[in-house]
Amino acid sequence: MKTSDQRKADLIFLRGRGVEHFLHFSPLENLTSILENGLKPRHDLKENEFVPTDEDRYDGINHLNLSIQVPNRTMLYQKKDGQSKLNVQGWVMIAIDLNILTNETMDYQFIFRNGASNNSEKDVSVQKLFGGDRDRLDDSWPTDNQSEIWIEG
Repeated sequence: MKTSDQRKADLIFLRGRGVEHFLHFSPLENLTSILENGLKPRHDLKENEFVPTDEDRYDGINHLNLSIQVPNRTMLYQKKDGQSKLNVQGWVMIAIDLNILTNETMDYQFIFRNGASNNSEKDVSVQKLFGGDRDRLDDSWPTDNQSEIWIEG
């Protein structure tokens, strides 16, 4: 579990970069359940409560996957291209305030690259997400668009 000081440091760093929110995208069909019950990790959902976008979940089901400042374009476009196979009508993008990091009843970790890939690095410092070649990137965007934060359930 992150300490109060670590949470504050992460929040200060993100705000200093101009990050305003985390993002979660989901099929439109899930919006009613999200509004009624909130966002939940997959292991907390009953099968009939949601339309899954990833049957395999190679990165696990015990956390929420959130993008930092901008959507994971690679994943979003991949899902939109296959939306007819998923039988969804459209997509919603939900912005989540950075202050979620101050909620000491939940834990989180930063993931460099997509957490489901073999070359991802888990539980890294938030600074790692913004390091390396940043040519043509806004200061608030992670260096790798598929970097994310996992909010543990």
